[in-house]
Amino acid sequence: SEVKQGILDLSYKACKADICPSLINNINKGLNVFLKHKEQLNRIRSRTLLLDIDTSCNLKCPTCRPNLLMEKQNPLGGKILEKFDNFVLPAFEKDDEIIIRLSGGGEFLVSSIIRNYVFSFDYEKHPNVKFYLHTNGTLLHQFEEELCRIANRIHRILISIDAATENTYSKTRVNGKWENLLKGIDTVKKLKTINPNINYSFAFVVSALNYYELNDFIKFAKQNGAHNASIQTITRWYQNNQIWAEHNIFDPKHPEHAKLLRTLDSFDYNDTFVSHALFQYQTKNNSKLN
Repeated sequence: SEVKQGILDLSYKACKADICPSLINNINKGLNVFLKHKEQLNRIRSRTLLLDIDTSCNLKCPTCRPNLLMEKQNPLGGKILEKFDNFVLPAFEKDDEIIIRLSGGGEFLVSSIIRNYVFSFDYEKHPNVKFYLHTNGTLLHQFEEELCRIANRIHRILISIDAATENTYSKTRVNGKWENLLKGIDTVKKLKTINPNINYSFAFVVSALNYYELNDFIKFAKQNGAHNASIQTITRWYQNNQIWAEHNIFDPKHPEHAKLLRTLDSFDYNDTFVSHALFQYQTKNNSKLN
């Protein structure tokens, strides 16, 4: 398929640059910069594999799902992991660095099958494998001992937060506790002391629930030593029509859309600490300011 071929030849021609922060950031820096970045990727013998086999999560965030999704048993996931170990991993060269990225479709620490896979992974058999952990951060402190044990096998950590204050967090991360998030961030900082090569980032999905804290979130990420802040526009997943209409503040018909645009007027589009896909909202006025 076109998507598969675009991934294999690293052109990513079927990807949506208007919503992909990595693509749009490099494209907006100029074609030469984008091509140079692409050449660098071609020279790196690193392969990232996305592992998304369990949607279980301890939260029910409005921008993601209306109900709690918990899979107590996942026999299909077990079969996939078995084939993953026996067929996928052996297919790579020994010199390839393999990054297994755990998808944000669920919380890996809630999924017993994924959690056990990571903590009991045979790193001696696969010394070239590291993990990219995508998490909501609220359970990290509960598994601090296990995470510290594999700290040198962690490539990167992405924590989805969607807020800069406890009050907003209670709306964007339903069932989550701000105090547990902060404990989780402390755990990540401890992992960083064990393995200085770990980069950790904070993610923020902009919606009607939190748009006014966008700039404060970036400050929060910087204050907590994050490698960068990832800003994404709300995407439709499991929301029904009513919830989608309420939270999709990027819809020009949304009653608070004008307030969003005013917030984006003070957004620093050229801050290299931030990856985002918001350039289409950059006006001539804030372009001059930035």
